[in-house]
Amino acid sequence: MKHLQYLKPHIRLLYFVSIVVLFNTNVYSQTTFWTESFQNGCASGCIASSYTTISGSWTVTTLYPDEGCGIAATPNVWYVSGAECGNASGACGTDCGSTDPSLHIGSTSMGDNGATYDAGGWCPYLGDPGSQTNIRCESPNINTTTAGSNAITLRFNYIHFGQGVTDRCQLYYSINGGASWLVLENPIPKAGCCGGACNGSRQGLWTARSYALPATCNNLTNFKIAFNWINNDDMGGLDPSFAVDDIVLQYTVPLPITLLSFDGHRANNNVILNWKTASEINNDYFEVQRSFDGFSYIPVVLVKGSGNSNEIISYSYTDQNNQNGTTYYKLKQVDYDGTASFSDAISVSNDNSSENIFSLQTNIVHSTLTVFVTSSNQNSCFMEIKDVMGKTISTQPLNVSKGNNSFQFNISSYNSGIYFFFLQDIQNKKVIASSKFIKY
Repeated sequence: MKHLQYLKPHIRLLYFVSIVVLFNTNVYSQTTFWTESFQNGCASGCIASSYTTISGSWTVTTLYPDEGCGIAATPNVWYVSGAECGNASGACGTDCGSTDPSLHIGSTSMGDNGATYDAGGWCPYLGDPGSQTNIRCESPNINTTTAGSNAITLRFNYIHFGQGVTDRCQLYYSINGGASWLVLENPIPKAGCCGGACNGSRQGLWTARSYALPATCNNLTNFKIAFNWINNDDMGGLDPSFAVDDIVLQYTVPLPITLLSFDGHRANNNVILNWKTASEINNDYFEVQRSFDGFSYIPVVLVKGSGNSNEIISYSYTDQNNQNGTTYYKLKQVDYDGTASFSDAISVSNDNSSENIFSLQTNIVHSTLTVFVTSSNQNSCFMEIKDVMGKTISTQPLNVSKGNNSFQFNISSYNSGIYFFFLQDIQNKKVIASSKFIKY
């Protein structure tokens, strides 16, 4: 069970902010059970059929007859190397030596120069070996039984261009260890190139792609995926060819509880803790835990859960606490079967010079990020969203009024992944709250 990331306190006199980030759809937990990042430490020239991982070996199958004018004697080649670096989505293609290899189609005559290919132009029976290609690179067997009957998602980053539908990459899967293959997408969509110019350059644009796999892919010990490159030897082609990296298989399950908020504030010698759930599945109870150093937590009280619910439920507990300094709190949530999960910590200060409490709740979001801000006074703030590479994706000023405020941000165009939300006080240019959310 994955809950929320909250609370980063900062000092500012008599300023209270409580922020809650909500979501507009059901919340699910993504669990990764298989990955492939092609880490063979090769700078160039390593053929994919020699690549082996802890889960087994990748294999290459040449398919005949081919497109074009005969059987290809020298098809383009699948390589695993850093000649095409396995960059993150949104980055341009680069050569990174042995640092971060990818799986890619390289040239017949020139060898491994990254995601670039021979377009040929002559037929084999005229004396030229030709470079028409129909060649498939296949994963080792993948065990999907871990996912049970839960929905499986395939994700990866890729480069792809080629010439129309004649030079293209296809995505296949097999539910019987490669005895037969089914098309998942033909062709995989073009990913474009950096600067708009593709031909003669392998500077493709790395792009994220995800697929919902059919239920027939569940509970198998011999599931496979494959990438099939085709080109027709017509002397016409557009680089880059195809490259793929950071392949991930995940299964999706509903979270046992959807925690909307968890915050606390001091009232004389007490700390008032409040939390809300939007839904609960088999929720037996909450255990409130307390720490004075942020590391060692002890149980304080058990609060009975609501079992199963699809409506907002509020909980509260008053902790008699006159401890000086900062006190940290966590929620331990326990199912009827004893399965437990933890929220991230919040902190409450007992420093008389400050009444600051900042809490930022995040969750898994699809298209609309909703932020609620409760403030003790009017203030001008600044919102910023960054990706995992630290790149700023969105910025926006927020005029926060005294009391309750609501802000919505459209993130439907964002790629799937992890993002970080920052709230900054414009006047003193300090980040007063920050956390992350997941776009799926």
